[in-house]
Amino acid sequence: NIQSFELTTKNGIVKLHTYMSKDSVQILMGRPQSTDINDYGFGGVIETWKYKGSNRYVDEFTIEFANGKLKSVRQYKDH
Repeated sequence: NIQSFELTTKNGIVKLHTYMSKDSVQILMGRPQSTDINDYGFGGVIETWKYKGSNRYVDEFTIEFANGKLKSVRQYKDH
């Protein structure tokens, strides 16, 4: 079950999908502003990358990877 995400970034529109590798995401999105890694044991490693948004609708993108593959994308807007 593959989900697609379309993000408007400073580099233009970027299309991501679940199960993409971290390298592929970094090529499209650039270097993240911050990263965080949580190892839950039993082979469950969750890595979170954060990017600043680039338009008036999004302040931040949060991209999660499970075991090196894209799991989810969240977009935040502070009001």
